[in-house]
Amino acid sequence: MTRLGYKVQFGQGEHEKALKAESGRYGRLAATITHIGLLSMLAGITITNWTGFNGFTPVLVGESLSFKDAKHASLWVGKLPEWRAEVEESRRENYPSGEAKQWYSKLKVVDASGKVLKTGEISVNNPLSFDGVDIYQSSWGLDQIEVSFNGQKRRLSLNAMGQKFAAFLPLDQDTVLIMSTGSEGNELRVFAKRKEWEAPKMLGTVGLGKALKLGGVDMVFEKALAVTGLQYKCDPGLPITYVAFMIIMVGVFLAAVPHRHLWCIIKNEEGKNNLYIGGTSRKAKVGFERSLDKIVDVDLQNELSELSKES
Repeated sequence: MTRLGYKVQFGQGEHEKALKAESGRYGRLAATITHIGLLSMLAGITITNWTGFNGFTPVLVGESLSFKDAKHASLWVGKLPEWRAEVEESRRENYPSGEAKQWYSKLKVVDASGKVLKTGEISVNNPLSFDGVDIYQSSWGLDQIEVSFNGQKRRLSLNAMGQKFAAFLPLDQDTVLIMSTGSEGNELRVFAKRKEWEAPKMLGTVGLGKALKLGGVDMVFEKALAVTGLQYKCDPGLPITYVAFMIIMVGVFLAAVPHRHLWCIIKNEEGKNNLYIGGTSRKAKVGFERSLDKIVDVDLQNELSELSKES
């Protein structure tokens, strides 16, 4: 019976001999452990709800992510970080087809006094974690270009047009200067469009930091400014929630363990030895019945034989 996981105990009285076997006693703890896990999960969720926060902010290269617009519950006792994350650099990696493959941003965590606390490069599914806050790379795009006309710098907003980005600069009521660049932001194509023209006319191509002569004007492509979409969250109750899930899983596995009892008594009644067998099982009763038949046929005979020898 021990091979089937039973713990066997023997007993003997004046006119009887007894055997008691038990298995799966830890299965009784399944409900208790599962409830502990559920209460732990509730505690973790409550901690996150009362002290956690999250949000999304598009940040230009050279600017900082702050948490003043973070979202949190109305009943909240947490505290927002006083440090900020500066975006030092942001870039996009493409497939040969030109489709986006990955986005990267280099971040620098700085406190109120300007001291650098941590640096790191994030990408999709590779966040930067600091002081309980996780910062994720959520989106990316080119937001502006900076060009200069005869030394006078000007920033122009970009509009996404498929895999290209375009800026429009009206020169007068009939003429518009169109500037187009790819996701790399290292080359600018310049077009002009007038009302009477069927299509824009290309004026030239200028590389990053290079100049293009437009009549009597020298236009220099100073830089392209990327905007990185940063998503952040603070989830203080997450470790407790993970532990709670593990506790619940233990409880679920223990729930599959049947708690079984088996009794066997030999009584000397009127000069005859009578055998009484009984057992209980809270679950898997059909399987218990089958195992009981096997125990009666083989294992119990061996146990009773040992009991007879001892007596």
